[in-house]
Amino acid sequence: MIVIEKGTKTVLSARFHLANNICAYLYDQITEILDAPEYEMMANTDIDFNDDPELRAIFERQDSHPLDILQQFERNAELEVVVTKHLVMSMLADMVNFIYESIIIAQKGKMSVAYSLIRKPFKDQLCLLEQILVDREEFFQRFFHHGDSSAYDPSAPSLDKRELIKKASAKINLLAPDADFMYDIRYDRSIHWGLSVLSDKAIHIVTSNKNYKTPNQDMNFLFVAPEEVENLQEHYYFAMPQLMIYTTAVIDDIVFGLMPHKRGLRLEKKLKRFLGQIMLMDHPGGVESKKVYRFLSAQMKSSCPICAHRNRYTKRDFIGYFFEHVLYCKKCFNTVPLSEELQDFLADFFHKSPEAKVNDAE
Repeated sequence: MIVIEKGTKTVLSARFHLANNICAYLYDQITEILDAPEYEMMANTDIDFNDDPELRAIFERQDSHPLDILQQFERNAELEVVVTKHLVMSMLADMVNFIYESIIIAQKGKMSVAYSLIRKPFKDQLCLLEQILVDREEFFQRFFHHGDSSAYDPSAPSLDKRELIKKASAKINLLAPDADFMYDIRYDRSIHWGLSVLSDKAIHIVTSNKNYKTPNQDMNFLFVAPEEVENLQEHYYFAMPQLMIYTTAVIDDIVFGLMPHKRGLRLEKKLKRFLGQIMLMDHPGGVESKKVYRFLSAQMKSSCPICAHRNRYTKRDFIGYFFEHVLYCKKCFNTVPLSEELQDFLADFFHKSPEAKVNDAE
């Protein structure tokens, strides 16, 4: 099981269980896009024939590939949507396999394998998703019309990844992690805790980069003492939730840009990510997380649709919402959906800059 339930026998230290479970539920935010009925539009695109009988006839005959037909009739807007959906869904289907196996294997302390598995999703695939998010049309032109793989290679030296991450971060507007952190942890080879360094060492027995050159009479990750494994886990369970929060935010902005009518679902997932961030900040004596919980408690009041009781939620309720996906009425114990009133509040709150969010919670 990817989620570590209370009482489950595991070799993973209990102090990492919360971070593991936050990653597991964020992983679910990706996988639901692949099979939940709410995302059916990601697998289908309606084509308006605009009273064009020739176009309709060609589609009905099915003697040409739909993409070729759309290109022939210069239906570029629809072509872009179809290609983007197919590309995103295919990428997610591959990405979740690597993430799942990395989370499972990290629980067992096999950190070399865990780090090697997250290289592709967070260095390459996430980079492509960021490009789609920042400028979908421009990426579509490079991928589909230009077609040369060098034009969309995520490792191309000409690609300014730091600037790309800044633009993507500005769009998703998270409280954390910030753009500089996200660049450093994924690409900076001068910091020992970066994914580039650790995944390189996980994959290669010997590394020659001056920043992490393999010492003489040694091999990368081969002679690892137990305390070193715990240090690697410490880093993994610090970095992985941040990577997952950012990644799911990027994915959702792309997906809901293609499904704009799913406002409620989009806000539910944003709220869960935000609560995940707050839980990661939460520790004994943690002042900032207490302020946020108090702010949400004061703002997120809703009436039960069954008994009309006006509910005010607490930290315990919000944590339960992250893991159970529902809020309960405190009087009749039925589930309480996110009302239009709450959705309006969340839409306004999440639209604000990170600084404004913090100021609101003060």
